[in-house]
This record gives sequence, C-alpha cells and structure tokens, in this order.
Amino acid sequence: LFALGDNTRQCIIITLIKNGGKGGLRVGEIQKETSVSRTAVSHHLKVLLETGIINVRRKGTMNFYYLDPKSSSLRQLTHFWEQVEPMMDLCEKNRKTDEKGGKEREHSSGKYDISFQHVSFGYEEGKDVLRDISFTVPEGSTFGILGGTGSGKSTVIQLLSRLYELEENRGSICIGGRAVKDIPIEELRRNIGMVLQEPFLYSRTIRENIAASVPGASLEEIRYAAQIACIDDAIMSFPDGYDTLVGERGVTLSGGQKQRIAIARMLLRKAPIMVFDDSLSAVDSQTDYRIRCALKEHMREATVILISHRVTSLMGADEILVLNQGKIEERGTHGELIRRNGIYRRIYEIQMSRDDRDLMGQDEKDKKNKKDKKSKEDNKIEDKMDGGIINGSI
Repeated sequence: LFALGDNTRQCIIITLIKNGGKGGLRVGEIQKETSVSRTAVSHHLKVLLETGIINVRRKGTMNFYYLDPKSSSLRQLTHFWEQVEPMMDLCEKNRKTDEKGGKEREHSSGKYDISFQHVSFGYEEGKDVLRDISFTVPEGSTFGILGGTGSGKSTVIQLLSRLYELEENRGSICIGGRAVKDIPIEELRRNIGMVLQEPFLYSRTIRENIAASVPGASLEEIRYAAQIACIDDAIMSFPDGYDTLVGERGVTLSGGQKQRIAIARMLLRKAPIMVFDDSLSAVDSQTDYRIRCALKEHMREATVILISHRVTSLMGADEILVLNQGKIEERGTHGELIRRNGIYRRIYEIQMSRDDRDLMGQDEKDKKNKKDKKSKEDNKIEDKMDGGIINGSI
C-alpha cells in the first residue's frame, strides 16, 4: 500500500478492505469513512481503477467500488505485504532509535567504501547463515558475490541496508568509516539503490514506472537511464513508446524487460552505492555483458555490488567473493579464481556454454585493448617529452 504513494489512496484501500465486502461502496460512503472531499475521492478512485487494484460495479444509476480479487496488482501488493509485515516492528524500532540519536550523529562523510569485519548472523538463534565474514569494497569499485541458494549472499545486503540489525559483538558493518547502525535509516536507504531478482512494476506507463524513484524526471533523463539498462530500444519499439501501459491493461513484459526497467529506475536515482541482487538472471549473456559495460562506462564513481549465481555476471568485477554455507570459500579476481582448482573454477566449468566462453574471451579482449591503448598513449607522451628534451624545448 505504501507503494501507491498517496495517503488518501491508502485510506480508500483500507476502507474497502474493512467495509466494502463483495458488494462494494459508493463514493459517498467512502467519503464519509475517509473524511476526504467528494472530488478528491473521485479522483483517487479513478487512479486506483487505472492500476487495476479496484474495480467498479454498476447498480441502477449508482457505482459501487470494490477490491478486485483477480487483480495481479492486488496479488503483488498482498505478496509484498506478507514479506514486509514481519519487518514492520523492526523498522519502527529503527525509526525510534534514529529519532532518539539523530542529533548526536555526524553528517555523512561523503565516502562510500564498504567494510564487513568478522560478521556473523542468523535469523534463528544458534543457526548462523553468515559465519565470520570479512571483506572491504573500495569506493568506486565493482564487487561480486557468488553463491548458491542458502549461501548467505542476499543476507549480506539485508544487513548492509539494515533490513535486519546486526547484534552486538557479532562483528561490524561500515560505510565510509561509519557503522551502519549509526546511520539514520532514511539516509542509508537514500544512498543505497537496490534491484532485486523479481522487481515490482506498477500497472502504469513505463515512463511512470522508471520515474517512480525520481518524480518529475524529464523524458531525456528517463531515456538516458533506460539506455544504460539496455531497454530503450525495446521500449521505443512499442507503439506507445514510454507511454505504454504495463500489466493487465497494457503490454506484458518479459522477465528480462522487467528487470531492465527496474535497473533504469534505480539508475535514475544516481545512488552512490548500487546493489544488483541476481537482477540480471532473466537476461541473456550478451545483454548481461552490454549492461555491465554500460554501467562501467557511465557509473564509474558508484560503488557496485553484484550478487549472482552466474559466473558471466561477475567475471568483470574488481574482486569476487565466493560464499559457501555462510563462509568465505574463495576470493580474488576472475583470472585468479580460474587458476585455482576451487568452487569458482568448478562452477565456471559447469555453467560456461560456448557462447559464454566467446563472451568471456571478448571481455578479456576488451580489457587487453584498453590496456594496450593506455600503453600507446603513455609511449606517445614519453616520446614527446624525449623529443622536447633533445630539442631543448623542455
């Protein structure tokens, strides 16, 4: 419900849940329950009808509004609420802690390196899913985390963003030298952009979905983010372009297209820390590669964490961490890990198809060409300086 972005709409939804039943409610009845003007109620009912969350039934000359149980948007919100509800007490506790200690906190350091030191964590007492984890992500670098289901890779991000709190004497997590527990939730979440494996999209236009993170963003800014996410061409191929409706009353997007729209939405925020939690899993290897290249080209200053079970998504990272049953099994660059006969090498050999090997070869070739180009430029500078010294101009 919070995702609807308007308190009045939330009140209308709650009113329909409490009093609507199968018969629905008239505008006047909703107005009485919500204490909102009739004009405002009518406007917000129109918006909710467009999302597909509610529906209308006509009896004689009157309209009765009710929640549509067949709405995929409502099912998504219900699923979302089921996941979020257990965390609400924790969020409220964090908010009160922030309010209590906010005045004593220092301002943001403006640095976004990330440090985990001897972190252990379990959702249940005596059952740790992370065991003595330590690593550092330098500001502006790309850090990869590889692991199977239950390895603890997503737990790392949940602790970083304080969806769960790290208990005392179980290690420390810092951003820019500040313990995350001392950073107000609002500030922390504002500086961390996240894209999950199964992103949530509204039954609105593609433009509105991307701009949801930055209301008022121009079409030029939206398209720029979409181009980095490699989804602009696909959007422009639709008859209505960025005004194409998503969902029940519009185009049905593929899993990969949904992920790329969610990536564009996050990129529009320009958060200094960007987290991709298996959010490239539904795109093919070539598109995955293009997105990673575009991110490196246009988001050089961002600190990026890539979480994946797929080697091709991580092989360009500055450092890769391999998690196995909550412990660090290996760490290093793609080249270093391939030379070892460990888990990473075995996963690589199992996963890599011929196309993936060609892609990996292209990745290595691009790195070599970049290195050769820099070397040639350095040589030109040296030659110019030598010539200047010989000719007496320096």
